[in-house]
Amino acid sequence: MIGLLDKKQPVDLAPAATVAASAASPPPPAEKAPDSEEGKDASGVGGLGLTGTGEGGGGKRGDGIGLGALGNVGHGAGTDSGQGFGIGHGRLGGEHVASAPQLRAGASQAHARQAPASSNLSISIRVGDLPRSLFGCSGAADVPLADRVSLWRERLQRTGGDPLQVANVYRHALADCEAPTWRERTRLLALLLDALPSVSSQVNLWRVMFRDLGANDAIYRGILARVHTPAQMRELHQALGLESVDPTLLARAIQTAKSPSERVTTLRTMSAEWPDDFALALALLDALEDMNDSAGARSEARKLRLRPDADAHLRTAVGELYLRLAAVAKTDADKAELSAEARRAFGEIVEFAPEDPVARRRLGDLLCAHGWFTDARRQYETLQTLAPDDPSVTLLLASAAEGQGLLEEALKWAEKGSAVNAPDSVSTIAARAIQATYLAWGRQAARSASRVKELDALITRATRVLASVHSQAGDEHGVRVSLTWLHPEFHPNLWSNALGAPMPASEGDPLLGVAQVKVPDRAGSFVEVRLEPSDVDRMARLGAEARLTAVFDELGEHERIVDIPVRFQRG
Repeated sequence: MIGLLDKKQPVDLAPAATVAASAASPPPPAEKAPDSEEGKDASGVGGLGLTGTGEGGGGKRGDGIGLGALGNVGHGAGTDSGQGFGIGHGRLGGEHVASAPQLRAGASQAHARQAPASSNLSISIRVGDLPRSLFGCSGAADVPLADRVSLWRERLQRTGGDPLQVANVYRHALADCEAPTWRERTRLLALLLDALPSVSSQVNLWRVMFRDLGANDAIYRGILARVHTPAQMRELHQALGLESVDPTLLARAIQTAKSPSERVTTLRTMSAEWPDDFALALALLDALEDMNDSAGARSEARKLRLRPDADAHLRTAVGELYLRLAAVAKTDADKAELSAEARRAFGEIVEFAPEDPVARRRLGDLLCAHGWFTDARRQYETLQTLAPDDPSVTLLLASAAEGQGLLEEALKWAEKGSAVNAPDSVSTIAARAIQATYLAWGRQAARSASRVKELDALITRATRVLASVHSQAGDEHGVRVSLTWLHPEFHPNLWSNALGAPMPASEGDPLLGVAQVKVPDRAGSFVEVRLEPSDVDRMARLGAEARLTAVFDELGEHERIVDIPVRFQRG
């Protein structure tokens, strides 16, 4: 309880034990203290008594340490044998006080200083500015990152694709100490984007987390890295409120132009009206290339790369343009300069999103598609550290190793990929298809070079791999046909009538660039490689190529392997 002191010398009092009460309401008005020393109350008007904190006495009622009628410091008469501030006499006696003390909020510390005997005694006690609550970290904060990723995915699955609930998963994970480093946070942000079904919902998540500094920029870069098709690009522009040209109008303008120069003029006019449309900008790049205006195409590509909203699809198109210009360059210096510029354009995909697994995968796939397998392998190794729980990374490493000519290492990576998941999972089936295809290529090369020991070793290994495939499929007869490709924007389809009617191949994974089917060895059986009509011209311009491999009488005496490249031409 707070007693009253001399009104001429106000003192700041706020005992630490009564911070909440004293800060909430001031003490009640004081009554006049009694004149007799025997009437001094250590816990009331005549002084400040801290009841129950020790033995000594400060008056008649306050058992413990009590400050009675405060004067100069002296011995007080306690109820027991203790010494304390008792009945002293001086100018700070309780009888001189008629007003309540004032409280002052400050640091959470208590200070007391005693003036010399000739001056007044001053006591100052400060309390904390705000009440504080301590929150502990969750139990998931101490588990490995792979386990936390699984936990985050489970939480995101329960959000139902709601951007607000998805954002709350991120914020709660940070509050529970589950993502203390930026690497862990970027991994979680990538999972947030993967949990949303469309580009529009991803843009809504970016708006919800617009004030989450750092996270909002990573989300925006992640959205740009996930835009791969013109349809996704149009959806992104629509979600962002950017004006874009009608696709039908753009197609009509391209088709009605009688020459590349006329098409360039028309597209430049349309670009002035719709400056935010990436599809229009890429069409202008193609028209400048067709007009053999290398300088104009490079100038336009440079402007597009400087745009802050440039996505992975646009940077891919610009890099591909540089490579095509390098192929027709007249001097070696121009070829080297354009090739280096293409590499830089591809590298910008991860430059602005270095911790995003999707961007890192995109760059690795582009490097693989153009034969830079050593650099692609380094990107996949980095991807493995960013996404250690992704079983497809081992199959990407297998593809890079096979491109380097390291068949044994490629088979080991593929075997590792097939052993991670369940035997009937998509990734396991794709891994076995990749193993069977690589072994077929190895047997064909060994048979052509008459390397008998290598051929026998490959046959033994293929027998073990195909035994597990046959046990799953239940059919050992027929022609095994596989289709493989490397370019990330190339999406061919393998069709067959293996089940009686034309339908897509049931084995493989289009995201890993492999499709496989077992065709019965009977009259009328066929396979087809199909591509969407709208993609034919684009893939012909990119020079994308697929590889069709058919194995007749597999591992038999009359085994024959047919390897056919599949290319497309404009028109």
